[in-house]
Amino acid sequence: MTETNSTEAEKVDETPWYAIRTFNCQEQKVVDFFEGESLYSFVPMMDSGKVVVKEGQKPERILVPAIHNLIFLKKTAYRKEIAEKLARCPIPISPLKRETDSAFYEIPAREMLEMRMLCDPRFNALIFELPESGDITVGHAVRILSGPFKGFTGRLIRKSKKYYFVKTIAGIGVMVRISRWNCETL
Repeated sequence: MTETNSTEAEKVDETPWYAIRTFNCQEQKVVDFFEGESLYSFVPMMDSGKVVVKEGQKPERILVPAIHNLIFLKKTAYRKEIAEKLARCPIPISPLKRETDSAFYEIPAREMLEMRMLCDPRFNALIFELPESGDITVGHAVRILSGPFKGFTGRLIRKSKKYYFVKTIAGIGVMVRISRWNCETL
């Protein structure tokens, strides 16, 4: 195998993710526990609108979880080993499970990559929707044709006379305002 091919192979990470539910807004404590257990996690964050200014440093924006009580956990070991580590967590947590066989619900790596890119806190045009609104399940299936999210698939919905691209993972929808002309119907 050539050096170019091995580098390209390393860039493609096909490791799935789990969605972990927490309780009482304990996301940071759970993330700290995961780090102590050598588990890699992701919490979608958004700008709180507040800024902290420390003497002699640049002002820093304060980020808060965009979706309370939800953490995404990368499947870096066998499910049984991860389940044992989750059982040791001192904070109550619960992995989302499939309805058919109660196994942990796995989110494909490609979908998590798209979710992580969409949830970049520097991008200020995000709206997070929970499944109760119903908006995240209606709309046309589309693929984005150009721009930073080129190739992403999701749904195109219209809300308040504006068009939004919606990506749904584990029942949570991330909405990004987009031109409908920048999408093709699937």
